[in-house]
Amino acid sequence: MLYTFLKIFGHVFSFVFFHLKVTGTEHIPKRGGFILAANHCSYLDGPLLALKIPRRVQFISKTILYRRALPRFLLNNLWVIPVRQETPFGLKSVLRLLKKGLPLVIFPEGTRNTTKRFLLPGNPGVALLAAGSKVPVVPAFIRGAKKALPFRARMFRPGNIEIRYGKPFHFCGDYQSFTEMVMNAIGELGVAP
Repeated sequence: MLYTFLKIFGHVFSFVFFHLKVTGTEHIPKRGGFILAANHCSYLDGPLLALKIPRRVQFISKTILYRRALPRFLLNNLWVIPVRQETPFGLKSVLRLLKKGLPLVIFPEGTRNTTKRFLLPGNPGVALLAAGSKVPVVPAFIRGAKKALPFRARMFRPGNIEIRYGKPFHFCGDYQSFTEMVMNAIGELGVAP
């Protein structure tokens, strides 16, 4: 119920304040599990990515975000799975959900990119999940969210945000090379005209 309400509200909000432009939605699988891997610069990234996916998606979040009551309530009601970054064991429950056919949004950088770098190096979690679940990875790039809600900002700023979804691909090679492949695919969407 909360997920549906926030999605409807998000459509109106993103249209009015961010003039949200989305391309490549045809690359998003209509059924079965998949991993949506995107760059991460703002707290707006997750909600905006989920808006244009016609299916309900799940997210992975750091356990540190569960320390306060309000974030914990929201995350628990929005299909967000807490995972400890220092251990791979939390990924087992995520793998089970992917194998059941549920989509997952993941940020391979592991944290918000607050630097001037285009992308941070990817973490191998995306490769572990893709190899273990055998579901495709759909790369995505979000442009403009960093300006709309910068790091440590208390309020968003109206502006233009664009999301690009790329073609899905499956795990191949080793964990390191596949992680680099995912980050390259995300980066290519960011520099494409």
